[in-house]
Amino acid sequence: MLLSGCLNSARYTLDTDFDSSPVKSSTKLTDALRCLGAQLKASPQNPGAYAFMVRDIVDGTVDRNKNADGPLADAGRIQMISILSAHTRPSYGVVTDEFPLMLRPTVNEQLGLNRFGLPSTSNLKTYVSMLTQISNADRQSIGMGAVNSVVPLIIDGAFTRYDSSHIRSRGYGQNAGYRGDDGDEESISIDRGSSGSERSVTLVVNIIDPKTNVVVGTEGFDLKFYSNSKTARFRVAVDEYYYGFSNTDVQVETIHAAQQILLEAGAIWILDNAYGNMVDFSACFNTEATLALGQDARYERVKAEQLGQQTGVTLAQTATHEVVATAAPTPEVVRNVVDVLEQSVEFAAAQPMWHVRVGAFAKPENVAAFSEELSKRGYAARTTSVRVSSGEATRIWLGPYANKKTAQEICTKLADLTGQSGYVVLQR
Repeated sequence: MLLSGCLNSARYTLDTDFDSSPVKSSTKLTDALRCLGAQLKASPQNPGAYAFMVRDIVDGTVDRNKNADGPLADAGRIQMISILSAHTRPSYGVVTDEFPLMLRPTVNEQLGLNRFGLPSTSNLKTYVSMLTQISNADRQSIGMGAVNSVVPLIIDGAFTRYDSSHIRSRGYGQNAGYRGDDGDEESISIDRGSSGSERSVTLVVNIIDPKTNVVVGTEGFDLKFYSNSKTARFRVAVDEYYYGFSNTDVQVETIHAAQQILLEAGAIWILDNAYGNMVDFSACFNTEATLALGQDARYERVKAEQLGQQTGVTLAQTATHEVVATAAPTPEVVRNVVDVLEQSVEFAAAQPMWHVRVGAFAKPENVAAFSEELSKRGYAARTTSVRVSSGEATRIWLGPYANKKTAQEICTKLADLTGQSGYVVLQR
């Protein structure tokens, strides 16, 4: 018997000479997130420290028992972790990768939750102590003061709605043509059209206190994403010859892009709720796209604009009464004037007003010198104290002003006169 064999070898290669190169993901909200991160780093006072533990961002648009892979079943949790960690640092925002085992429901209270859905107090205290050490080590490296403890927060969310069918569709077309008589063999046609459609997706985000399992903050975000298409066609024929031209321009915002925008919107809301009372984020909420993403107090900015309009009307009414009172100063007219003035003052005092934060100074002599300079220029300044890493500093303020436009004009004028960049802030 003759035994024979052969050895086959194959070589596989991968051509990596692609035309395109990977780029970092970016949306219309990315700059706002970067701004929040920059404000955190540049804050003159020491912001507190949090531990963000993202439990899950699930696809709530499918039946989890039948189909776990829906159109929104991407790694939303990983994306949220990436966004939060990219714009914070451990000194004020410790972002964990794995969700702690002790916060997952188990039958053993020593490892997980008890019958009330609460973690073991001793385990949670030990875990938070570890995270506090991580935060303080980073704070020490950049000259920030230590914190007694980080505040643990659970981040939970779900995509709760996805309109797979179009919620709005629109389009139009134009056609023109010519066809010769029966004896002629010539024709011409022109077609032009445009169409568009929109769908909607919703993300709900919760902030939960793991010590009590209480929801301390919740918000929902809706986003419409779209597809647009434009077409143009031209054709002409003479005898047996013809020439044609067509052009199609299609622009589609994918559902994955919509998810990324919603997750960034949720991250902006989380960071503003966590640090908004300690860090001035006003500069980051300067567009209509970002205005509605912060704390509910951000809506006061809209009320302030309305305040300026309503106060203007009230003062105009007051001026009318004053003219009448001058011509005929009857007791009834005088009472009307007093009532209108009192209502105007009470209304303005009850509403948030705009203030200009001129700057912060550590040395008292600099505070006095700068306040004197502002006084020479006709501005009445006030001061507040703030705790910083190097001790205590003094902030100088101007205001209040009834509307944002006036405050911004003052802020710009001061920057031109003094070289100091200020901030416009809404306060009560």
